[in-house]
Amino acid sequence: MQLINNDSTSHQMTGIRINDVPHFQTTSMDDIARFREEAGKLPQAQQQAYWTKLSEQGRLNKNRIWLGNTGDKGSALQLKDAQGRVRMLLLVSADGKAEIRMLDEQGKVSKSITPLSKD
Repeated sequence: MQLINNDSTSHQMTGIRINDVPHFQTTSMDDIARFREEAGKLPQAQQQAYWTKLSEQGRLNKNRIWLGNTGDKGSALQLKDAQGRVRMLLLVSADGKAEIRMLDEQGKVSKSITPLSKD
């Protein structure tokens, strides 16, 4: 679990992240340090592919829940699947409009519910 606050002149973010963490025998703290070192040796263009491969192998944390503010001063609760993809999103805009979004594996909204929804 992480408690995050970032407040700068151009960006403000506050939230709680709940992550799935690999078992210590799968990825140790020493492994994480080694991964960073190895990534740093790669050309910038190859670094993202390196981290993606480690993630797909289950070697890195996966964020499963985000509860915090949005860039437009609203608030959000994101519920994610085991691959870290947002599957349900509960939103309240800065002006108080509420919405629930259900997303497919590609992140496309498959259903949206608002106070004005008929079903």
